Amino acid sequence: DEVLRKLQFVDFEELREAFEAYQKTKTLTQIGNVLDQLVWERLLRFASLIPEEGALIKEFLLMGIEVENVKSILRLKREDVSPETIREVVAFHRYTHKLTREQLESMIEARTLKDVFTLLAQTYYGKTFEQQLSGMAEQKSLIGLELALDSYMLHKAIRFIHRHPMSVDVILGFLFAKEIEVKNLLAIIKGKQLRVDEAFIEKALVV
Repeated sequence: DEVLRKLQFVDFEELREAFEAYQKTKTLTQIGNVLDQLVWERLLRFASLIPEEGALIKEFLLMGIEVENVKSILRLKREDVSPETIREVVAFHRYTHKLTREQLESMIEARTLKDVFTLLAQTYYGKTFEQQLSGMAEQKSLIGLELALDSYMLHKAIRFIHRHPMSVDVILGFLFAKEIEVKNLLAIIKGKQLRVDEAFIEKALVV
């Protein structure tokens, strides 16, 4: 708990329950979820304080939350995790962007990963990622769809930067672009360490 108590942006009491869960399970999942939730909620609160640009910032944040929610649901369904546990992990299921709460809840309650793909195909994301979703239900790998979702967010971030070059939105867009850059670098490093073919590594990069 020494590290958690030293965090300046959060009170340890907000993490106590998650820390107690860590002591029992020795996994950091709940601590990570709580930290993510606190960061997103404070960013949304910050956006509400900015009258002119706040709506745009909120839109970008909600988009990021929703994409992370979709990826989390897919990963957990692949591992046959119960809806109750998924609901705890997907701490932001009350925040939506292109999905309705009912659609997100249906995906959480879905019996199988294949059912989630079927439900996702009926939403905005089904039209946007039709190629990636095609045949996805027959395989366990989520890499193609996850890369497409990250690429979608990256291009949205770049569009924010170009549309509002002098606003706070550019900071959010820049930060997300940098996050993707770090992910790409880590993928390259890991691929080199494992002596993976360069063509395969290139397919794993978000561009």
